[in-house]
Amino acid sequence: MNVSFGTAGKYKVSVAGGAETEVEFTANVAKSYTLKAGQSVVIDGVPVGTTYKVTEDDPTTAGYSKVSITNDEGTIATGGTTVTVNNKYTYTAPVSGALTLIKYVYGCDALASTPVNFYVVDANGNYFDASGNNCGSVKTAITVTPSTPVDVPLPDGKYTISEDAPTASDYILKSDSVTTVTLDDFKASVGAVVTLKNNYEKNAQPTVIPTVTPGPTAAPTVAPTVAPTVAPTVAPTVAPTGVPAPVPSTVSVPISKQDVGGLEINGAVLTIVNADGFSNDLSGVTVTQNGQPASGLVVSADSVSFTTVESSSAIVSGLPVGTYVLTETVVPIGYVVAESITFRVDTEGNVWVCGTPEEKVQSIVMIDRTDPIVSQVKVDDVVVPPENYTVNPDKTVTLKDDYTKTLVAGVHRITITYTDGTETTVEITITAGAAKVPATGEGSDYLMIAGAIAMISSAALALAYTFYKRWREED
Repeated sequence: MNVSFGTAGKYKVSVAGGAETEVEFTANVAKSYTLKAGQSVVIDGVPVGTTYKVTEDDPTTAGYSKVSITNDEGTIATGGTTVTVNNKYTYTAPVSGALTLIKYVYGCDALASTPVNFYVVDANGNYFDASGNNCGSVKTAITVTPSTPVDVPLPDGKYTISEDAPTASDYILKSDSVTTVTLDDFKASVGAVVTLKNNYEKNAQPTVIPTVTPGPTAAPTVAPTVAPTVAPTVAPTVAPTGVPAPVPSTVSVPISKQDVGGLEINGAVLTIVNADGFSNDLSGVTVTQNGQPASGLVVSADSVSFTTVESSSAIVSGLPVGTYVLTETVVPIGYVVAESITFRVDTEGNVWVCGTPEEKVQSIVMIDRTDPIVSQVKVDDVVVPPENYTVNPDKTVTLKDDYTKTLVAGVHRITITYTDGTETTVEITITAGAAKVPATGEGSDYLMIAGAIAMISSAALALAYTFYKRWREED
């Protein structure tokens, strides 16, 4: 927010309840202030009759829209002047049962925000657009901006999700990137999340071999004739014939997908690819669950993917000796995607999880943590009955009007507790005669910013500038 006055002057300014500092204002030149939830800016010593102006930077860049500003400019009057700024944050809840497409780019800042074309194709070769419309054989792209999910409503079926991986000068796409995912049994009633990841690295400069131009041929030097020294005869060592070159051995690796309680998780898609510097052929790899071929198994020379089941871990057999990356490419609803695991298998059949230090393991366990939900709401340390608030899709809370009308004027602390034990606390201020309290907590559906400027004469002259914000919590 930007505040300016029509005449120059030195005023005492306090930001967010901090110590007062003397600030010199130049006529018609604004000072900018950034405020968070419940914070205020107080400017003391502004003479009555001074003109003022309050503006707000364009909020649309943060996902907000400007609704109104009342009394944004005028003259300081005896008894004070109030400026109110109203903004609205529009949050679109994910489509229930949709296919959520997510894009991540690592290692190349030039592509970190570049939109990418995704393609969603069913088993019959039909393309689908962002609205879930069947476009037949016409190649149709869905534009996805990195780190911004796109929800596509789709019917049940088998789908392959691919992309046009972006390129940048002097960068190459690493082998552990995930650019294609196949969903063998998508259920609209459940939904799925597909994450495509591009990992880039700087392209090494090629080694330049200098060209040597030969000089003129010199006349040969004739050495004197010397009687040769006869060296002893040495029998050469002959390598045995018919012995084949050693063939790299293969290893079986148990892989388990568990929740924090140690139970197997159903519906996660795991993908194995070669780590950087390795190019083993994976087409001979097999994966079993309960002694049968794994659910959703897709094997190629470059990757192996399968879908986890709650009744069994997976046995990955036939992995050549080398180093690999295990990535969760589809995370089940209700869980948070796990970090990728890099592991190595050696010629003795050992499995090592790469890290600092490297750890020898009997099996690889990838753990998914649950996505926490709201378990309790308190206002001023008093528990609010569930019927007095609504939990929003983004795990924030909206207090109902009938309840907020019971709160007295002043500052109130709202605490939201989640099932994983974490808490979010925000303060709201209710003024006498206020209309209604907006949704509370970080990430609520609507953002209301309310501010007041009070100007009084003599020693009590002040510009009180208060805004109330609520931010959306980033996952």
